[in-house]
Amino acid sequence: MGFRRLREELIRKGIDKEIIESQLEEIKKDYDEEGIVSGIVRKKLVSLQGLDPQKAKRRLYAYLLRRGFSPAIIIEKINQSFDLENT
Repeated sequence: MGFRRLREELIRKGIDKEIIESQLEEIKKDYDEEGIVSGIVRKKLVSLQGLDPQKAKRRLYAYLLRRGFSPAIIIEKINQSFDLENT
């Protein structure tokens, strides 16, 4: 789960925003979002084999975005993975 989704769920549960932000800042120190997104991309590409590459990218992007990961990191890791596949 990405920080955006985690923040939204904690707010929805009524936790004070200041507490959420301070705890998220602490967690971010040891959180490797890029590594997590890379791993998810590699795993999901197996199930998306055989699809048109653009369709697979859209599905993968939407999947990761719903889980609260950063759009910039998602795009970077998807593009890297597809570049590696095509070489």
